[in-house]
Amino acid sequence: MAGQQPGAFPLLVRGDWGAAEPPGALRKKLLCYFQSQKRSGGGECELRAAPAPGHLLVCFARRDVRQRVLQRQTHELDLGEKGKLRLLVTEPETAATTEKGTSEKKLVPTKENRKWEASQATESFVPNTELQEKSCPVENVAERSAGTSPSVVLENVQHFNAKCLCMLLENISGLTTNDDFHVEMIPEINAAVVTFMKSSDAEEFVKKCAENKRIKKFKITARLLEVTHSIKAENIPARVSTDYITVYFESACNGGGPVSDVRLLPEECSAIVTFCSPKDLSTVLEKQHSLERTPIFVHPYYHSLGTALYGEERPSVKMPDPFGVPLDPYIWQFLQRQDKLIQKINQEMAVCHCDVKWPQTGCAHPEITLCPSSSLSEQKKPMIQLIKTWKQDASAELSRIMSCYTAIKCQVNSAEWEDVKARLMKDVALIVTDASEEMVVIAGDRAAVHSAEKEVRECMEKAMKDRKRQNQSIEISVSVMPGKYAVLHNAGLEENIYKEYPCLKIFYDDTKKTIQLCGLPVEVYKIKADLLEKVLNMPYKSVNIAPHVFRYLQRVDNKTISERLFTSEKIKAFYELKDDTVVLFGDSPKDLLDAEKQINTDLDYKCIDLEDSEVIKKEEWKSLVILSCEKYNYSQKTVIIDEPVGKENKVIITGFSKAVAEVYQNIFDFIDRNTQVEEVIPAKSVAVVQFIEKEKSSVYLEFRKKGVTVCFGTKVPRISLSGPKAEVLKAVTTFQQILSSLCCNNVLIDKPGAKEFFTERKDTYVLEAKQKYNCLIRLKVEEQEQKGEKVDNKGERELCYEETLESGVVIAVYKGNLCNYPVDVVVNVSSEDSKPLGGLAGALLQAAGPDLQRECEQLVEKYGRLQPGCAIITGAGKLPCKHVIHAAGPRWRKKETEKCLRSVRKTVKNCLQLAETYNHRSIALPSMSAGISGFTLQSCAHSIVSSIKKTLQESMGDSSLKEVHLVDDADEIVRVLSKAVKQVFTAKLSSWTSLPQLSKLSSWTSLPQLSDSRDPKESQKATRKEDLQMVTTNEGLRIRLEERKIQDATTDVIVNSVGMDLQLGVGPLCKALLEKAGPGLQLEFDKEKQGQVAGQATVLCTGGCNLPCKSVLHAILPTWDKGKGQALKTLEDIVSCCLQKTEALALNSITFPAIGTGGFGFPKSTVAKLMFDAVFEFSRGHTRKTLQEVHFVLHPDDTGNIQAFTTELERRVAENRSVAARQQIFIEPVTTNALGVHEMQIGSITLQVINGDITKEDTDVIVNISNPTFNATSGVFKAIMDAAGSQVEGECAQYAGQLQSGFVTTQGGKLQCSKIIHLIHSLDVKNQVTQVLQECELRMYASVAFPAIGTGQAGQSPAKVADNMLDAIVEFASKKAVQHLKKIRIVIFQTEMNSKFYESMKKRQELDAHDSDTDESKFISFLFGKNQSTEKKPPLVLEKKVELVTFQICGESQKNVDDAASWIMNLILKEQCENIISDELIESFDQRQIKTLEDLQRRQHVTIQLENNQSPPHIKISGISRDVYSVSVEVQNMIQKLKDTQEERFEAELVYNLVEWRYLGSNGTFVAFDKLTNMQLENAKIAKKTHVCVKIKNTNYKVDLNTLQANNDQGTTISIQRVPKNEEKQMVEVPLEWEDMKGEWVRVVNLLPTSQQYLDVQKAFRKTCPSFTIEKIERIQNPFLWQTYQIKKNSLDVKNKNENNEKLLFHGTARSSLSTINCNGFDRGFAGKNAAMIGNGTYFAVEANYSAQDTYSRPDRNGKKYMYLARVLTGQYCTGSPGLITAPPKNPAAPTDLYDSVVDNVALPTIFVIFNDIQAYPEYLITFRR
Repeated sequence: MAGQQPGAFPLLVRGDWGAAEPPGALRKKLLCYFQSQKRSGGGECELRAAPAPGHLLVCFARRDVRQRVLQRQTHELDLGEKGKLRLLVTEPETAATTEKGTSEKKLVPTKENRKWEASQATESFVPNTELQEKSCPVENVAERSAGTSPSVVLENVQHFNAKCLCMLLENISGLTTNDDFHVEMIPEINAAVVTFMKSSDAEEFVKKCAENKRIKKFKITARLLEVTHSIKAENIPARVSTDYITVYFESACNGGGPVSDVRLLPEECSAIVTFCSPKDLSTVLEKQHSLERTPIFVHPYYHSLGTALYGEERPSVKMPDPFGVPLDPYIWQFLQRQDKLIQKINQEMAVCHCDVKWPQTGCAHPEITLCPSSSLSEQKKPMIQLIKTWKQDASAELSRIMSCYTAIKCQVNSAEWEDVKARLMKDVALIVTDASEEMVVIAGDRAAVHSAEKEVRECMEKAMKDRKRQNQSIEISVSVMPGKYAVLHNAGLEENIYKEYPCLKIFYDDTKKTIQLCGLPVEVYKIKADLLEKVLNMPYKSVNIAPHVFRYLQRVDNKTISERLFTSEKIKAFYELKDDTVVLFGDSPKDLLDAEKQINTDLDYKCIDLEDSEVIKKEEWKSLVILSCEKYNYSQKTVIIDEPVGKENKVIITGFSKAVAEVYQNIFDFIDRNTQVEEVIPAKSVAVVQFIEKEKSSVYLEFRKKGVTVCFGTKVPRISLSGPKAEVLKAVTTFQQILSSLCCNNVLIDKPGAKEFFTERKDTYVLEAKQKYNCLIRLKVEEQEQKGEKVDNKGERELCYEETLESGVVIAVYKGNLCNYPVDVVVNVSSEDSKPLGGLAGALLQAAGPDLQRECEQLVEKYGRLQPGCAIITGAGKLPCKHVIHAAGPRWRKKETEKCLRSVRKTVKNCLQLAETYNHRSIALPSMSAGISGFTLQSCAHSIVSSIKKTLQESMGDSSLKEVHLVDDADEIVRVLSKAVKQVFTAKLSSWTSLPQLSKLSSWTSLPQLSDSRDPKESQKATRKEDLQMVTTNEGLRIRLEERKIQDATTDVIVNSVGMDLQLGVGPLCKALLEKAGPGLQLEFDKEKQGQVAGQATVLCTGGCNLPCKSVLHAILPTWDKGKGQALKTLEDIVSCCLQKTEALALNSITFPAIGTGGFGFPKSTVAKLMFDAVFEFSRGHTRKTLQEVHFVLHPDDTGNIQAFTTELERRVAENRSVAARQQIFIEPVTTNALGVHEMQIGSITLQVINGDITKEDTDVIVNISNPTFNATSGVFKAIMDAAGSQVEGECAQYAGQLQSGFVTTQGGKLQCSKIIHLIHSLDVKNQVTQVLQECELRMYASVAFPAIGTGQAGQSPAKVADNMLDAIVEFASKKAVQHLKKIRIVIFQTEMNSKFYESMKKRQELDAHDSDTDESKFISFLFGKNQSTEKKPPLVLEKKVELVTFQICGESQKNVDDAASWIMNLILKEQCENIISDELIESFDQRQIKTLEDLQRRQHVTIQLENNQSPPHIKISGISRDVYSVSVEVQNMIQKLKDTQEERFEAELVYNLVEWRYLGSNGTFVAFDKLTNMQLENAKIAKKTHVCVKIKNTNYKVDLNTLQANNDQGTTISIQRVPKNEEKQMVEVPLEWEDMKGEWVRVVNLLPTSQQYLDVQKAFRKTCPSFTIEKIERIQNPFLWQTYQIKKNSLDVKNKNENNEKLLFHGTARSSLSTINCNGFDRGFAGKNAAMIGNGTYFAVEANYSAQDTYSRPDRNGKKYMYLARVLTGQYCTGSPGLITAPPKNPAAPTDLYDSVVDNVALPTIFVIFNDIQAYPEYLITFRR
């Protein structure tokens, strides 16, 4: 309120905190409590000190707030663990009054006062109302003097009678009833007054009541009864006035005194007399009184009670008796049918405190009984007066009520009465009862009864008149449409007729749509003629209105609406609905115009877009709709509210404009008020979103207070807002302004390690960017990682449907995410340029990382765009699968529906076949082309599933694919896919084998799909009508099989058949062509046939004329000679001739009919085979330039030819399929490790060839070779049986002579294997190996070990055995997907056989490489739609992989953003470094080293570039400095390891050429150690060691080099022998000038410049290189290399008869090759590195200046160059030539007698080339510089 001061309205508060003020913490809680409207009802207030101790004043600013606090029954303050504090709240006036009374009486505090205060403190938690009720009497007790009232008022005693109450009072007070107190019950106010003999007892009693639990339980209140000044005088005569009473009671004679007030109560015949002094009451009460000779009775009257006290003689109130009132029986009948009337009467009588008892139904003399109601006794004060007049009042009221009803009797004529009665019976206000045949009684509402009586009387009179007229009347009908009748009716048709003919009856029959006329004939016909004329000439008009309004009119009654629209506006018009228009009928053209205007004005509709569908689900919405409908549709439908149906999210209100506007506004306001909207604001980057979240927190926190939910999206950069619409719109505007004000930039960095460098100190760099530039910086890659995490969290897939086929293949539909789907291969649907279409394809590429995208881009760049329907396979990047198949989905074209669906099926088939090609077991396909390409979901899903089924059928169960998953994350798509799988795979087709087996083709071409998008039950019927089947030759010529008429063929050439008589147009085929081509074809043919001899097999060529081709080839055919003549040969020549002519004409396609199968009589199957053979033969034997397709066209009705050609096509496909299956195996190159194990990968199988003992193998299976009786005593069988033990011998004995399968399987016995397969000896090695492999796969064994089958006692050639065993293994691996067998080992006991198996493996590798190139070129040509070169790719490629890193920077200033971008770029660039490692051995890296480099590149986040084309080859490492350093160390170690391995192998080879160490085998013969062990033993001997540890048969032995005995831990001793090779050559001594080797293999000795050797080398060098500076000259001491060189020198000396075979020549090289050359000598494997002009060998120069060129002696980083002065065995030489790998023979007749070297010029050679590495010894190494 204006003008009020804070704290103007105080309340006094008291609680249990003692006499002092409450503590500060409690004061704060009290202030918060009373300021809370919800908790206390309070509001703005403050706390002040109260005058009384222990109290507080709470001062409110507003009166209504204070009043609200007072109205609360209880006040409690929650103190937590301490419980609740109850507060007593009162007005200060009460307290002030109490204090004032206390001070006036000046009471001295007593013990009782203190007890009362203590009790108040204890009871402070009692509810406020109770305290108020109790505090007043208790305070009165404390404040009153000893002369107070001895009476106590007890309230709320309605639960007690007098006796029970007395006992309770005795229990509380300890006093006795009647002796110490007496009780007077006052039931009308639920109270009792207890009067004690002593006033002190009363005071003490009140105190006890305040503490008594029983009193509290029944909520009885006790207070002292005030001392009264008043009496109640009863039975006062009515004529006595108040003055009289005043004088009477002031008379001393009557014991009275001064009277202050007299209140007369005439209705009770009593008066309340109030005296000035209470002393006068006692004398008045002691006397007897009378007025006007009427005795009056006086009693003390208490205003607080509202009654007098009578003591023990208190009068009881007697209720009046019931009484009856007679009721008319006809009225009673009426009332019985009107329950509401009876209820109304009961309610009206209840006002008079009267209950009505109605008589029984059917009672002859009904009577109403009136009884006093219980409400009479509840009237406290006027009850006595009411009782006195109750009967009179009730009787009068009933009479008044019943006067509204009456019953009268009427005389009726039974003939006319029924019609009148029927009309009267419809009136609910009366009832009609038949008293007799001519007498009725009408009872009911008085007015209705009188009206009915009048109507009956008038009707009876009228009926008599009508009866006379009826006898002369006729009735006719006039057909009139309802609309036209309505117009006539509104124009006053009936009124005008009644004016002219009042007695004429006219009405409209809605059912018959006629106007019925009844009256005299002259009247009827006159009216009929007028009606017909009006109807015929009535104007009408069609009106187009809004569709929503039209639908409204469809749902309402046109009659009612017409009346409201037109009639109410005095427009004589009516409307009807016809089709989708409104037809108006009017009395005049003006009425039509007014009606049209009216309907457009008064009818309207409004739409409200519903953004939040939850609004209409609320109960308030339903209530609003119901309320609106009730309000506006009470009498008629003026408005219709349509809630949203289906996807249309709109509320539509239609009806009358005014109602629509009002309802629209109400609903719009409601929706706007309750709509929760969501708005998404896209941001440029996640950095922008995060910047706003961190830097603009105050903005979004403010909106959150207003109910707006603000979410900052980092997966997709955006800000999502949701909440009340109005606030959300404000928030959108604000955030858009903020976004527009921010600046951002994406900094792309392609430096390796940038991501990891930033990530390691991300927090520091982010903080530094914030502090320096006030910008937020983040890695965009974080978004991908978060997304990946999210995908992983959602990675759980849900199985929706599964179907297991008889072949074991599982077809399943999953709801999941392909980005983390656990299968071997995932299909990605891409556009024709291999770029993602968006959606799933984009998500896959993003999840896979940049490597996959780059791979796709490289394929597109190299091979061109991917053709629709085709597929290609790539790596999987970061995806969990092994590969990704990219498929180009077609674009939807409505006019080419079937073509598009066929392309979908083709795509699916290619994907499945490609997965099978790579031996994958599981594949996941999305719902390709659904949605994104415009396909309908159902048709696309059915085509996908149909193609899956067809492709699996074609494989006939011979497929590696065991699981095909259809995956999507949308519920609807998953449901449709599940339905399609269920329909297609549960359809009852005949069998898989009954369908055409179109299989994989040699050129990987996709075949036509026999299943289509139609219902599966129709698929069989449609199979033969499929318009396209195809097979492709190995050379790429496509052969298509079509069902159509020959004249409709669209190829460049059409072949026609003509008889030997050269008559065109004979036969159906020729006739059909001629008819369509026109006469021009006949003219050309006649011209061409001139000069042709009948009977000559030839082909004539003409133009196509009107045919859709360019040329027609007319084949002149003989008749079938049943194979006895040359007819078939002629036909074959004709087909070949047609193909050759087409190629000669440079045309692309040709169509053949089934020529010769008609009137010529050739067998259909014979012709089909012949034509396919001829085309395949032509494809093989001719180089095609233009011809691409050959079509065999068959007439749709020619079932015989269709069957013959289809069968032949299936056969061709089956043949190609087996070829394709064999070509689908991939063979990796052969590798050999340090132990001499040859290994190669054949498909999924690892093949190893090793030297060793097969009994030591730990494979699952070992293969043994035996005779049928298992009693061989030597060879492999004996060794295996001895090692396996007696148990295996016993098993074999059981099978002796009983074998039928060619082998038997036993346990492994004591061997390390699980099983032994014993093969019965056979010369067919390939078949035996195949049997074993099939058995292993069947039994699910993972590994098997073979001996060299047949090379022992069988005596077969080792080379042949190797080829046969390799053939069987390759064939087994390629025949079908191998699931279990993974490793095959061939263990060779005799070392010399190893090379044969190695050669066979190399042969397989080379053959596979050639086949792979051929297949790859075909595959790429097919996929990308263009020819590709067959250029061989480099075998090893290390792809440069750099992870692009994008930094997102956001700030409020563009300058700051740019500065931050430069700062982060410089930060990363400073850390970048590069290192180059050069070494000749880099060129010899194989796949293992490449994989190691790839792993380093991936793990260490560097870029590694392998440059083999450089000289020397080098590796460039780029990245963060620390990463580059660590990777460089690993690469150096890898190169060094490779060097060590090569040196060790070379040294082992050298030693092996000189000496061979052997051990004694089990068969008594000595077995040679492997070369490494051989070198180990020889080194130990040279080093004069006494013992050395070696392995013999995989067991450790210790060899005593003195005794040549080897012992193992089990005590086994084996003899050892050392066998020198070429004993006479072992005595070659090293040069005398060599220094002691000191146990080293190779020693490099630095020559002193003064030594003779130094001077000699220096002289030779300076002869041609005087300008170079020699830094040092070193001598290379390599004893083994020297010995092999000398051996070779000796052999050349012998061969060339001691000619001068040795020269000192120069050889320049790089620093990286020094170690290799020093240890292993020169390696011709590097031939061609620098030049290969005269052969692929090792080059040496006569002059030093030639080798000093940088091309050969490449300078290192320090500028140093290196050159060898080598001893070279040049021997006899000739001129070399490019490409030589050996020196040419001296004489062609003796090809094995070769030259020893080649030169550039025989007469004056400057360059020598040798082809044997041991023909040169690197004696001196010269280090020099320019």
